[in-house]
Amino acid sequence: DVVLTDVLPQAPGSAGTLEYVSSQVIRVSSGGNTISGSSLGAGASGMVAGNSISFDFGDLTNAVDGISNSNDEIVVQITARLVDDLANQAGDVLTNTATLTTQNTSVSDTADVTVVSPELDIDKAVSPANADAGDTVTFTVISNNVGDGAAYDITIDDALDDA
Repeated sequence: DVVLTDVLPQAPGSAGTLEYVSSQVIRVSSGGNTISGSSLGAGASGMVAGNSISFDFGDLTNAVDGISNSNDEIVVQITARLVDDLANQAGDVLTNTATLTTQNTSVSDTADVTVVSPELDIDKAVSPANADAGDTVTFTVISNNVGDGAAYDITIDDALDDA
């Protein structure tokens, strides 16, 4: 059997957590039919168990043609979502590992994703800083994102003192 297993990082024990969204076989070979005998075709989903996604392609044959190209490839796509929790901190590197196992061998490779997050800053100023009764003062509130990730659904509340 030829089995491809992808393990998503999942805290505790890793820098953070990725949550499974979907998976599918994109292609087995690319028209040249050098790979035959696959029990999975394009569109097939992987089997999910916890943070592990597996594709069991069955007994494959990859015909020797002396050329290494897309005809010799199995392509799968796994989509995951970065979980919004304290385990995922800006700068953390989450390592995803895929392993291809056959009867005779096992090979692995990894891909890293770096966690980014917003860092909001807010400044408030008043002009003039000194005022008499009846004077008009202007408050200016400036907020910006100095982090490396997008910020969403931002609300700024500016309550004036009743005194």
